[in-house]
Amino acid sequence: MTKPFADFKEDLRLFCNENKIDNDKISIVGVSKKKSLEDIMNLYKIGLRDFGENYAQELNKKSLALDSEKIRWHFIGPIQTNKIGLIVKNSYLIHSVDREKVVRKIDFESKKINKIQKVLVQVNISGEDSKSGILPGDAEEFLDLTDSFDNLELTGLMFMPNINQDKISHIKEIRDSVALFNDMKSKKRNIQVLSLGTSSDYKECIKAGSNLIRVGEILFGPRL
Repeated sequence: MTKPFADFKEDLRLFCNENKIDNDKISIVGVSKKKSLEDIMNLYKIGLRDFGENYAQELNKKSLALDSEKIRWHFIGPIQTNKIGLIVKNSYLIHSVDREKVVRKIDFESKKINKIQKVLVQVNISGEDSKSGILPGDAEEFLDLTDSFDNLELTGLMFMPNINQDKISHIKEIRDSVALFNDMKSKKRNIQVLSLGTSSDYKECIKAGSNLIRVGEILFGPRL
């Protein structure tokens, strides 16, 4: 477990140096869904602090089990409104905010525990029906809405380009994501986090301008 992470960190450092990118400004979230507590702790012990979960109950279970550790939990999956209380209770950052009902419920649950919840708005850049996220054309209005709630801290955007397409189309979606992020950032100073990039495309995403990558297989091994 430790060797893949060390190799990945070194490879990332070299890649950033080659492309004149500040490696220290790239956040790494280990996608730990369906991974064991032991697997998570192995990475924690060698320096990884951010872990991403897709399911509220799994997040809650792991957060309770590892309560004494200084892990920053990220919620990166589709949000069910009836699970928002669990998500808010445990999340450092929620990446997948995409509906007004979700925004209102996150604010409501955050108020109940006197928390300012950091959130990202998810944009469906590929337009796939199977993916969550607001449409790019609705981004500015939805960001204004999200930013208007007292117990939410809007910090950026999250994208999931379609990885099952040809390389040229995929790169175009990555660049379109970065362009939309930069446009929104120019209008809202608090937008700083661009969650874009997975094990299969993180180099292209970082090169285009991403500053947060969500990597699972490259750290934990292939999905079972």
